[in-house]
This record gives sequence, C-alpha cells and structure tokens, in this order.
Amino acid sequence: MKQCKRLKGLLLMLLFFICVTSAYSQKIDSLLNKLKLAKHDTDRVLLLNQLIDAEYDPTRALVYIKQLGAICNKHLIDKKKDELSAFYLKNSANYIGGIGNYKIGIGDLDSALFYFQKAYEIKKKVGDKQGIAELSNNIGYIYNQRGDYDHSIENYLQCLEISQEIENKEFIASSYNNLAASYQNMGQIQKFLEYAFKGLKLREETNDLNGLSYSYNNLATYYLEQNDLPKAIDYFKKCLAIT
Repeated sequence: MKQCKRLKGLLLMLLFFICVTSAYSQKIDSLLNKLKLAKHDTDRVLLLNQLIDAEYDPTRALVYIKQLGAICNKHLIDKKKDELSAFYLKNSANYIGGIGNYKIGIGDLDSALFYFQKAYEIKKKVGDKQGIAELSNNIGYIYNQRGDYDHSIENYLQCLEISQEIENKEFIASSYNNLAASYQNMGQIQKFLEYAFKGLKLREETNDLNGLSYSYNNLATYYLEQNDLPKAIDYFKKCLAIT
C-alpha cells in the first residue's frame, strides 16, 4: 500500500513538471511573436528580458541574452546623456546578469558569481533597488550551491530587506522560499518550515499562481522524502489544480 501511495506521489510530481513545461512553451511562443512585431528598441529590450526569464534552456536563453546585450551596447556606445541612457545602462546589467544565469546553467559557478557581482555594481550605480534585490538573491543562490550557507542566508536576507522596502511581494515570497532552502540544506528543519510556510501564505494572499505551484511542489517533495504520503499527495494535488 505504501509503495502504491509513493508511486502516486511520484506520478503527480511528473505530471506537474509536464504541465509547467507546456505552459512556459506557450508563453515563449507568445513573446517571440510580439518580438517580431516590435518597432522600437525599448520594446525589444522589455520583451527580451521576459524571454530570458521564461526560457529554461541555457543555450536558447543565451540567444536572447546576446540580443539584449547588442541593443544596449549599441545605445551606450553613442554616449548620449538622454532620458534613455539610464534605461539602457540598467538593462546592460540585465544582460551581464543573464550571462551569469547562463554560466549557472552550464555549471560554471565561479564565472556566474563574477557576472552577478559586476551586474550588482551597475544596479547600485543607477539606483535600481529591485535589480539589487534580484542580484542579491542570485548571489545567495551561488553561495547556497557552494554549501556556504552563511553567505547564502546573508544575501537572501538582503534581498528580503530591500524587497520589503520597495513592497515587492513577489520578491518577498521568493526570499522566504530561498531562505527555507538554505535552512533545509543546513538541516535546520524548523527554520525551513517557518520560511516555507511564510512564502506559501504570502503567495496565497497575493494569488501568485506561479509561485504557489513551486511552494506546493517544494512542500510536497519534502513530505514525500519524509514518507508523509498523505501530506505529499495533498500538496501535489493543490499544485496540479493551479498548473
């Protein structure tokens, strides 16, 4: 009986990933169509940022990252101090950060950290608090992957503090989720559950369906690993219901 329940849990997990992949494929197709119709570089930059965020495959994402970099560099080379110069400088940091994400995708964490830190300095220069928060999160991820959980938590807490300051609830919930991951890796399960449920509660309050699917999936996976099959299946079902 336990084996049947565990198999059911694993099948639900597989179905979740299939649904998520399909949804993101549709989103990318829609963004690509809009990119073809875009007439201005500012619109292209915004669409390329969305494509980079939506694309899971590092090699395909790199195509959009390079396109973003080419547009930003073209305008920055002109060195015109107009109202758009800050826009392209800020997005050049997105390009550099995108290279960092690509380096993560191919397993080069040292290079990823270098690019994230470089992008972080540009975000500080232009005063982009949301960008600073996002890069603090990315740097925290690198330290988490390295097993340096103290520095990971330090950066995640910085991301959380800035996100609270700018009232970005999506980033706040993401910070909770990432802090939970670091504490779980440290074996501090009470802290893991505390932050995991903080993130879940906020995502339920804001009806963040994409974030909720990951919160439900993370909790389902945790309970599956603990052989608490009723809770695991319950969270997998909640996840599938909104995917």
